Amino acid sequence: MRTNKKLKLNPKLSISIGLTVLISVSLIYIIVRAGSLTPSALPAPTSFTLSDIYTRLTTNAPAVLGAHSFTPGGVPASTLQDLTNIYNAIPSIDPAKVLAGVNYLGIDGIALKNIWNGNCNNPANCPLGTEFPGGSNTAGGVDDWNGGSAVPVGRYSQAWTQCNIGNGYCATGQASADAIDNSTGLLWSLPCDGSGCSTFNDASLSTYSWDNSKVLNNGMTAAALCSSGDHGQTGWFLPSQKQTMQAYIDGSYGNLEATGVYRYYWSGTTASNITTFAWTYYLSNGSTQATTKTAGYYVRCIRLP
Repeated sequence: MRTNKKLKLNPKLSISIGLTVLISVSLIYIIVRAGSLTPSALPAPTSFTLSDIYTRLTTNAPAVLGAHSFTPGGVPASTLQDLTNIYNAIPSIDPAKVLAGVNYLGIDGIALKNIWNGNCNNPANCPLGTEFPGGSNTAGGVDDWNGGSAVPVGRYSQAWTQCNIGNGYCATGQASADAIDNSTGLLWSLPCDGSGCSTFNDASLSTYSWDNSKVLNNGMTAAALCSSGDHGQTGWFLPSQKQTMQAYIDGSYGNLEATGVYRYYWSGTTASNITTFAWTYYLSNGSTQATTKTAGYYVRCIRLP
């Protein structure tokens, strides 16, 4: 008689076989889930090289984006720029370097230094031009008035924005707005007209005293005519003497004051040595002088847009 014997497996061997099967199945699953790792196309040349960046930092010379194949033409040499070179090439923003007369960030500091020091009588010293801040020094500069005719060629003038119905009177909605000096941002009104500056226009104007002594002042000073006059508008004030002078420098003649017009206006500035006098000014030729506050002159107002 034969006796049946059951096969017994070593427990350690069973665990080892189970782990092997589990790991194999897991790897197959991961590979299937990962998909293809092959790029669909070659990388396009859409970046700058380190040398491009280094050159731009040191000489301000531009490079063309995407003009690189990024294929080494040979073994990299020691002259290639690395990140340390580029970091060290980053300039400090130091305006004094330009004034010292060096080339800095692509700026010709030598020319700027000559302009600043007034050494531009020789054009070779100033390849950027012969402009000082505020105007040309060629032949002593050019005035604006030109005898009341068109402004002369070569005069210094900044940009102005004319107020009209098309731009909503410089976005104020007020037809009293005349023009903005873009350099200062100040909006100038048309001249005051009528009792108490009840309206503004540039045709038939009224004159007022600086104090409240003239009849058309309607009991108000020239400053009050702007800030709280009978025109019923807010935000206006009488310009100071220096604001009026800056307007002339920026080209008020032909931009704010019409060509050929020659009018004296009140500023808000009292003469420091004679307090019964205040400064008047011309927008046409930049003239300014102190006048008794009881005299009659025109009034323009200014405000921020």
